[in-house]
Amino acid sequence: TSPVTFNNTVNGNYTIAVRHRNHLGISADPATNLLALAEQKTTASLLDFTTATDAQIYGTSAAFGIVGAKNVMWAGNANFNGVVNYSSLGNDRLYLLNTILGGSTIGTVAGYSAGDLNMNRVANYSSLGNDRLFLLNTVLSGSTIGSKTQALPN
Repeated sequence: TSPVTFNNTVNGNYTIAVRHRNHLGISADPATNLLALAEQKTTASLLDFTTATDAQIYGTSAAFGIVGAKNVMWAGNANFNGVVNYSSLGNDRLYLLNTILGGSTIGTVAGYSAGDLNMNRVANYSSLGNDRLFLLNTVLSGSTIGSKTQALPN
C-alpha cells in the first residue's frame, strides 16, 4: 500500500520484478514498460502490478491470475523451481507431502512455511482448507496434469 523507492541507483533503465515466498514471480514487460530511474529523481515512475495491463506485464496473461479485477501472482511454487504443477516430475504436491510434512498426510506445519500455499499460516495435506486442494483446484483449475510457469525476463 505504500510506494517503494530505489535510492542510490545508477542512471539507466530498469525492469521491475516481484517475487514472494512460494509464488511465481511477476515482472514488468521491458518492451513496453522499461522504467528510467535517474539518480536525482524529480518525478516518480508508478507501476501498480494489481492494475497493470497484459502489455505492461512480461509473458502471456497466464503469467498471473485475476481475482476481483486485480492481478495476482500465482501461488503454489512450494519447491521454488519456477513451475507450479500437481503430478509431473518435481511437482509441488509431493514436495508439500514429503519435504514439508515429512510424508504425513494428516500432519501440519504451522507458521511461515513454503508449504503454506493458501497463506492461512498452516501447511497441511488433507485437513479442512488444505494446501493440496488449493494447489489443484484454485491454482491449476482442477487439472492434475496442468502447470503454471514463471515468466521473468533475462
